[in-house]
Amino acid sequence: RDTARTPRLSACVTAVLAGYPWAPPLRGQTIQLPFQFRAPNGQNVIDRKLVSATGQGTIRLSVLADENNTGNAMASLVEVALASGATTGMRRADRAELWFFATPAELRGPDRVAVAVAAGDMVYVPKSGVREILAKAGAVTAMLAIVPGGREGAARAGALPTPEVSGWRAVPPGPVLLAAKAAKSYPRGPGKVTIFAEPSKRMTAPTIAAALLEFPAGMAVPEHVHDKETELLYVLSGTGTMIVRDAGRTEPVELAVTATSVVQIPPGAKHAFTATQNLRAVQIYTPAGPEQRFKVK
Repeated sequence: RDTARTPRLSACVTAVLAGYPWAPPLRGQTIQLPFQFRAPNGQNVIDRKLVSATGQGTIRLSVLADENNTGNAMASLVEVALASGATTGMRRADRAELWFFATPAELRGPDRVAVAVAAGDMVYVPKSGVREILAKAGAVTAMLAIVPGGREGAARAGALPTPEVSGWRAVPPGPVLLAAKAAKSYPRGPGKVTIFAEPSKRMTAPTIAAALLEFPAGMAVPEHVHDKETELLYVLSGTGTMIVRDAGRTEPVELAVTATSVVQIPPGAKHAFTATQNLRAVQIYTPAGPEQRFKVK
């Protein structure tokens, strides 16, 4: 009886067991495995320490979450590392992008004016927008969220999933710097949520929202669900426990979250979270909407 309800996983386990050199009393017999797969459908927690980076030249990419490992095509997460002195080149975003910078960088748009990006800042690039990221003052590490997502084959091969451009007939939209010093914080129990990106005059498309979560140890977020939105967490520090009840399942699954975790919650999956150590994480919603509840006192 297939309790995993995942054909690829079932086929893999069947192939492994069929190829195992069983002792004569068991060879050719039908057996029931003494364990169950309890993970929700699609990978919910990914440890980015275990994700290998691939690159071409001075840029290396790690695909943390995409349709390949989550089954969710609504968003992809890619870690981008630029060596000191490197540049992405001027590139056009075929999809909406949200960047979080762990280190300082330089940003240029279609006007080619250099803008300093501080560690902890975010940058929004609308679909068809043009931007260049430069590592002028040292190596750059950033997280890139792409909406919609998909199977990031080019990025998995180490190539930036955006075409390089050198000119244009009409001036395209440029990147929007979302500086940490300008972001507004809202109390959330004993913690706080700082919203960087939400639909506004600067971000007219309701494609994506982003915030920084800061939860003290012991803070709990009760079980809730987003009917239409995907939620992504890119943990910066701390630990916690995520409980997920996937759509169509009644039994919850408890998942450990660490300082190097990426969490993906698809629409319709009930989930709850408890911080076991002081936690800081970038939170992304696509489409935007659920972040507005943080403004309610």
